[in-house]
Amino acid sequence: NKIKGDIIVNEKDKLFIQILVDQLIFEKKNEQPMRDSILQSIVFLLLNLIGRNIQQNLSGSLNGRNPRNIVHDIIYYIQEHIYDKELITVVQIALHFNKSKDYISIYFKKHTKSSLKEYIIQYKLNLVQTRLIYSDLTISEIAYELNFTDESHLNKTFRKMYGQTANQYRKLERDKKSY
Repeated sequence: NKIKGDIIVNEKDKLFIQILVDQLIFEKKNEQPMRDSILQSIVFLLLNLIGRNIQQNLSGSLNGRNPRNIVHDIIYYIQEHIYDKELITVVQIALHFNKSKDYISIYFKKHTKSSLKEYIIQYKLNLVQTRLIYSDLTISEIAYELNFTDESHLNKTFRKMYGQTANQYRKLERDKKSY
């Protein structure tokens, strides 16, 4: 992110993040029941709060600089609706921004060098990677959450992008952590 200044711009979020970090440290130091599950939940919550603040910061900064550039609004829209496959189709995105699907597709590709479909898949796969590393969700659960047809579809897409299946990636990342 190339925006200058604090990542966390919302004062209430700053306070909440401090509380979460303190709790994360406490949970990590103490062997309490369900510790791993609580740690995982805190990390997900922190990442979501940071992501929200980055999006708000990015959207406000870029919109102020170039009000006609809707690419960042499109990216924000996709990230906000990534779990709802009906809302992230090219047709639905075009409708949301009151543009034709051809215009929005060409505009997005021109400014990002990536098609809308490619961006959505890449963003989903980034979320898959995060879940593979930081959660104990099964591949099927991750596939369901991110609207892949099934585990096989997720693995096929993941292999095409990264040259390995989701399970292979998870095992490799966990082996790295254990060193």
